[in-house]
Amino acid sequence: MRGVPPEAFAGMTELTNGYAPWEIRKLYATHPAVTLLSEVLPSISTDNSERLDGMLGGVGVCDVLGIRGIGLDRRGVMLCPAFVSKARPVAARTRMALGRVARHLATAYRLRQRHQESPDAILTPSGRVEHVEAEGSDQRALAEIVNAAKRIGLARGKLRREEPERAVELWRALVSGRWSVVESVESDGKRYLLARRNDLGVPHPRALTPSEAGVLALAAAGHSNKAMAYELGLSPSRVSRLLHEAMSKLAMRSRAELVAYRDRQTT
Repeated sequence: MRGVPPEAFAGMTELTNGYAPWEIRKLYATHPAVTLLSEVLPSISTDNSERLDGMLGGVGVCDVLGIRGIGLDRRGVMLCPAFVSKARPVAARTRMALGRVARHLATAYRLRQRHQESPDAILTPSGRVEHVEAEGSDQRALAEIVNAAKRIGLARGKLRREEPERAVELWRALVSGRWSVVESVESDGKRYLLARRNDLGVPHPRALTPSEAGVLALAAAGHSNKAMAYELGLSPSRVSRLLHEAMSKLAMRSRAELVAYRDRQTT
């Protein structure tokens, strides 16, 4: 919040703390992953909307760009990296790239909440396998982890400067819907990539597999097939197939029925 006086920040914090629970949900958990504050304010009470808008305007801020890394449990992290002095739209390409960043934030937050057990695989940055546990020893699964490590290497190289959007697209949030690939630096400076289990952990009926339940839950939360493919590290065709199979097993015919199903599960 560079340039924003401390007293203004304190005032905004105090104002937010006074919001009703439904307003908090509207502001932080129910809108798209990348949103301008001006797009959100109409959804909360008029008085609070006008007070916040006036407070920001008093310090020369016209709008705020928010990136929401919120999981299915409505927990996560939100970044506000841009305080805008002039009203202007956010380009669709920028929203898409930042939306992918949001999925990484949500995935990283979920990983941080879990116990740090031994990784299923340890690789060098080039993708050479140094160690693998039984969970990751399946040849197909291991090959996918290795490919993910290589894509990360490409994303972190010159591609991030020459084609940043392509670099973000290459670095998926998960691998095969099961693993997060994170970096570890040893005391001697050696770098390794660790594959840690970090699936969605969504409860599922007996009729569904964990993969089907995960895709179903994301779809019910409003994620597109393309967004789900990126978050889970699966191909769009596989996501489409998993969603079709899950909906067929539960006798659902539309995404509206998915939303109703989600509401029943959370009440």
